Amino acid sequence: MRRGVVVAVIALLLTIATGAGALATVHLTHPRDETAFLDYLRTYGSTSDTGGTLALPPTDQLLAEGDRACDWLNGQPWALWRNDGEFGYNKRMQRYLDSVSEPVAWAPAGPIRSYVLAGAWTRLCPASVELHMPHALGRSSTD
Repeated sequence: MRRGVVVAVIALLLTIATGAGALATVHLTHPRDETAFLDYLRTYGSTSDTGGTLALPPTDQLLAEGDRACDWLNGQPWALWRNDGEFGYNKRMQRYLDSVSEPVAWAPAGPIRSYVLAGAWTRLCPASVELHMPHALGRSSTD
């Protein structure tokens, strides 16, 4: 009986260690990159067709808006194996945009919120995106 308890405890500890290791690996392989975030907004954040780079609002405002988008994502449930549309990237983006009612501090000039959101999720909190998006086989590329 005692041997069974020891084996069960060891199995539980190994499971916990494996999960913690997997989470740590995701965070280590998906680092935050503020420079890439700002470069993305300079390149793609403009809604005009004139091309060129966009003059950005103060960096602290952009990072605060990006961090807010990341914080919102971190508060959402993980998709894990679920791959229905509600857990897809575009649906989550729309839910975030619908949840934010006040305009960005720099409106109407500067990047629009959806570009800040896309840049934030891919460059400020890519590990969170990796953990919150579906990973099931057969995932639709349009989600």
